[in-house]
Amino acid sequence: MAREAHFIMNCSSYTDSIAEIIRAFQLIGWRFADGQTEFLPLHDDDMFDWQSEPLSAEEVLAIVTEKQACGERCGVILYHQSSGRGISLLAQNTAEIMVNISINRKTVCGDFTDASWYIEHIAAELEHIGCTVQAMQYSEIIG
Repeated sequence: MAREAHFIMNCSSYTDSIAEIIRAFQLIGWRFADGQTEFLPLHDDDMFDWQSEPLSAEEVLAIVTEKQACGERCGVILYHQSSGRGISLLAQNTAEIMVNISINRKTVCGDFTDASWYIEHIAAELEHIGCTVQAMQYSEIIG
C-alpha cells in the first residue's frame, strides 16, 4: 500500500523569501545531495520537471529567488545530515510551504510515518533558530 505524508507550514513571520527558508533548513541540518542538487528549474510551468545538476547551494538559491520573483512554485530536495532521510520542499510563498516526506520515510507502528520525528527535526529546530512556524498541518494518505 502506498503512503504519502506531508506538512504544510506557515513561516511568513520569519521571512517572505523562500531562499531564506531553505537557508534556515540548512542551518538545522538539512542539505542538498552531494554532487547532484535536485530542484525545480526556472519556467517549468508547474510540470514538476525535477532537475539534478552539480550546482552549489548558492546557485540553487539564486534559481529559487528568481522563480519566486516570477511567481513560480519553487522546489528543492533536501536530506537530513545524519539520518539519510529526505524531503521535497515546495512553495510559492512562505505562508504555505509544503514539506513532502518522501525519501527514506521514518516509520512507526508498521508503516505509519513517524510525524513526531519530523516535527522534532524540522519545526522544533526551525523555532530554535528563530524561524517561527505560525501554523502547521500534517496529512498522511494511505492508499
